[in-house]
Amino acid sequence: MDVNLESLSRLSLNLLDYLQNNDYEYLSLITDSFPEYYSRKEFDVTLRVGQLPDVEEFYCNSDVLISQSQYFRTALSHDYITKDGNSMILEEPMVTPIAFRILLRFIYKNDVDLNTLDGALVINLIKAAEHFGLNDIRNELQHHIIECNSTWLRNNIVKLINGFFIDDSDELIKTIQNNIIIKISNNPEYLLESNDLGKLKESCFVMILSDDHLFMNQGIAWDILMLWGIRQNQNLKQNVTLWSFGDWSVLKEAVKNVVVHIKFDRISRNDFYARIIPYSKVIPHSLSNHALKHYLDKDVKSRYNDIFRRVFLDDSTLMNHYHADVILKWIDNRQKNIVPIKKRKSIKLKRLFSFKPFSKKPRRKSIKQKQQLPNSRKFNLLCRITSQTKEDPNNFIKNYKENCINRPNTLVLAKVHGSNTIIGGFSPNGLELDYFSFCTPAESSFLFCFNNGELNNDDCIISRMKNGNDVGGSYTSCLWVGPRFGNKDLAIDLNTMKCICQPQFYNSIYADKEFIIDECEIFQINNC
Repeated sequence: MDVNLESLSRLSLNLLDYLQNNDYEYLSLITDSFPEYYSRKEFDVTLRVGQLPDVEEFYCNSDVLISQSQYFRTALSHDYITKDGNSMILEEPMVTPIAFRILLRFIYKNDVDLNTLDGALVINLIKAAEHFGLNDIRNELQHHIIECNSTWLRNNIVKLINGFFIDDSDELIKTIQNNIIIKISNNPEYLLESNDLGKLKESCFVMILSDDHLFMNQGIAWDILMLWGIRQNQNLKQNVTLWSFGDWSVLKEAVKNVVVHIKFDRISRNDFYARIIPYSKVIPHSLSNHALKHYLDKDVKSRYNDIFRRVFLDDSTLMNHYHADVILKWIDNRQKNIVPIKKRKSIKLKRLFSFKPFSKKPRRKSIKQKQQLPNSRKFNLLCRITSQTKEDPNNFIKNYKENCINRPNTLVLAKVHGSNTIIGGFSPNGLELDYFSFCTPAESSFLFCFNNGELNNDDCIISRMKNGNDVGGSYTSCLWVGPRFGNKDLAIDLNTMKCICQPQFYNSIYADKEFIIDECEIFQINNC
């Protein structure tokens, strides 16, 4: 076919003038109404999508479909395919018309704003993309769920859980399940504050609580369960002190299949008293006895996870058992750095404790340091200081000296102001009070940082004492009271909650040299 170049050139210039005059609304309208506009043209494929009464016909171009999908490449190549004149007919009853309409927009324009879509529709889109083998679209949808903004996820979390938490061996489903688990572990308020919590399916709730990737504080998981149970019956009042025996029976019946999946031996004593006891009437008798034995008998070991057989941690608002287990591995030199929990870098774990339990009175009795600590360790809280702590300076110095000085196997944790980042240090020889001294150097001492409180390999830093450094040869005096490692490699003034990180005898663990902390905890790690 001959083309008149002069006419083509004139047409191009006219089109440019047309666009430059901002008269392109009509073209925009046409493209925005795609595929409705183009479905009126003479395409060679008719897709009847959906099930009665919700069935819709779509008219498409076979070349476009085949270029995007192996599914269509196979389906449209069969000789026995149904035809209506020159048009091939495909029946797709397993896909909803609205999902297919959005998939077509993905195929032709790729400009769908996923943040405007309902969670249930995203689920249908992923399943439809999987059905048609549209891998690029499926991956984009999956990425949206994993990396989406918090507002969209918060509004759709229950719908996503109900849609994806099914017994399915599909790798895509498993990946999405794992990422949702991580999301709610990091942000339990997504469930606690959800207006749709009562619509969460019981089977899905059980799958979440039973999942090995769930690192949510079990006290918070209990709060979510109680709120979920109450919302199963609209007649139950929020104030449990007004409940009758019948009300308690209703709640007990509602949660009976889920409560057995709460891991009571992961709940601190403070949480048990504050959260569990007020609702103890809904706990089965046998389960209640087991939980009480765990708190009354130190020899009762956890039956859920080896970590909880190695780590006894009751009173920390800054770390959980998994942080503690990593620190113990560092102490034992079993691990130079932490192994990532998931291979995907997008999967991250934040610290789980957003509450502040009552401080436990520290034990005054110290133990002798041993060269090799056993497998089971108990973290005894010696001191907790927060930015809201109000105490006479003289009493503060006295208490710090009595509780924290010269205790072997001392662990220090501090939360950086304005973030979830946890920094700290371990000293096998304990802390010193002398203003002009610092922790006695030891090969097994180290500093560490959990960026954003996470246990991801990229966000977890450990720095051991540098080889060949004469720690005793140089120091700067610090006229304050608080833990100090190296010179000012990590120095915390507990009076002002000011922290200094100036690497000299250790490598840097934090970018800022001086900053404020919100809270500091000091533990002694004892043998069990």
